[in-house]
Amino acid sequence: TEYKEAMDTVNSLQELMYLWARHAPANYLHKFQLVEAERMRVFIFTHPLVAIQGPRYDLVHATLAMYSSAILGAKVQQFTQEEALGNELAGKFCMLVGLKHEA
Repeated sequence: TEYKEAMDTVNSLQELMYLWARHAPANYLHKFQLVEAERMRVFIFTHPLVAIQGPRYDLVHATLAMYSSAILGAKVQQFTQEEALGNELAGKFCMLVGLKHEA
């Protein structure tokens, strides 16, 4: 399916970014973490049980932690645009899972 092909592409590119993050964490670790947070978001909302039970809050917490790490890493390394993008995506995620006060 189209979804599986897209996720396969993201997964293979994420493996490459992991290598970059290991060798140049100041430049790539926060980018890797932001993509991981987005992968986690997609997983949470495409899991079949979400429609019945709602999102699992352990996964929600882990996803928020990944967004936070990405945002902090971008801030520390002065990647202002990527810090802003991380904040925007984290805020949208909070709204999706019903954490309006966190957004």
